[in-house]
Amino acid sequence: MRLNGFLPAEATSGAMRVVLTAQSALLVEQHQGILSFDPSCIRLRTKNGYLTIDGQNLALSSYGAQDAAITGQIRRLEFTP
Repeated sequence: MRLNGFLPAEATSGAMRVVLTAQSALLVEQHQGILSFDPSCIRLRTKNGYLTIDGQNLALSSYGAQDAAITGQIRRLEFTP
């Protein structure tokens, strides 16, 4: 989306963007793949490190080349460079 004639930095730099909604839905944009997946922990690779999502009944509701939508009871997010 263009705002005032420029693109947000995350749109052009490949930086990860995370949107958490009510601790039950998570959208991760600009990921670079799944490292591990089970119903209590999902690890994603990003341009600058790794994102770990801990919770219960975690599931991938959609998955694409750069975007992943995760549902379940999300308890903790951790970014490791």
